Amino acid sequence: MQKKFLVCYKQANSGCDYSIDCGTSVSIIYADSLEEAQNKCTNLSPDWKNHCENEDDISDIIYGNSRLRYADPKDDTHCSSITLFEIKDEHDLLPYFKMKLDEINSFKESLVQQEKERKEKEEYLLLKKKYLKLKEKFE
Repeated sequence: MQKKFLVCYKQANSGCDYSIDCGTSVSIIYADSLEEAQNKCTNLSPDWKNHCENEDDISDIIYGNSRLRYADPKDDTHCSSITLFEIKDEHDLLPYFKMKLDEINSFKESLVQQEKERKEKEEYLLLKKKYLKLKEKFE
């Protein structure tokens, strides 16, 4: 069974694309080993040497489809860090989030009910006071 990895690319420049944590991207990679995952992160063809005949070919490999440009400080998109995490276990948090949301909504309903009861009691006391004054007036 393949292992699951998460790779996080953190761009060195502070240019913002108006996304959360500008300049950061993450990807999930499936691989049989750490070495295979590292190779997949570079997106470098295993037979890259067979595609090189001159200096321009080298540049095409670095700045073309591979992600090696992320290590080159001359490139605008270079990274200050590239971190690979091996995911040993994962947990679905959506049920937990839904449970907490239900808890908050239930609490909100109880607050609304308490406020309704407070207003009803206040109205009752006002009416009671008014009724007692009227009763005293007619007695």
